[in-house]
Amino acid sequence: MNEKMAFVRNIHFLKGWFENDLKTLSFHFELVYYERNDVIYKEGEQLDGYLYFLKKGEVSLMKSF
Repeated sequence: MNEKMAFVRNIHFLKGWFENDLKTLSFHFELVYYERNDVIYKEGEQLDGYLYFLKKGEVSLMKSF
């Protein structure tokens, strides 16, 4: 079992999915590393179409006023 598949199996809302569906989903996952204080997305930017899952660490959500 590869690392991506193990990660997908532990995502709570995917519990109960069939094994083949999880394999298909994990195939499309890309592991990306960010450093502390890196910006993943800024409010108002065009969306890149990605969905992010946090594997380890923390993120901050900030609202501009």
